[in-house]
Amino acid sequence: MENKTHKIVWITLLILGCVDFFRGFMHTVMLEYAAANIAGVTGGDALFLLRTFGLSNYLTGALFILIALKAQELTPYVLVLIPVSYAFGLLVSPPVAQAAQFNGKYMMMVYFAVCLIIGVWGVIDQRKKRAGASELSSSS
Repeated sequence: MENKTHKIVWITLLILGCVDFFRGFMHTVMLEYAAANIAGVTGGDALFLLRTFGLSNYLTGALFILIALKAQELTPYVLVLIPVSYAFGLLVSPPVAQAAQFNGKYMMMVYFAVCLIIGVWGVIDQRKKRAGASELSSSS
């Protein structure tokens, strides 16, 4: 039987998949508006990079939704992997000072916090269930 934590974890990844589709939409279809009014950037190279990032958001959105629907046991690990991957990227290539506002960073901080908190909660819950299941099987 599915417990409450398990359901919250996979639904969170499902919602984040939808959020990534929205991010992809903002970075592609609404690129010029989002770049000027949210990120505060202009210029060909910046727009090219934002569009490229938006295209990858469609991919991650689809993958998150597929995992949430078809491989629910992986969802807490995927949630933890998301902010860990971004943190690794920041360690490898730290940001430099920029003139742009990048106001999307505030939404991303919430996105990462949700991933980390719910993901760790889900991993702990899964490990507790496995430990309980192994105790039951060894005591019988």
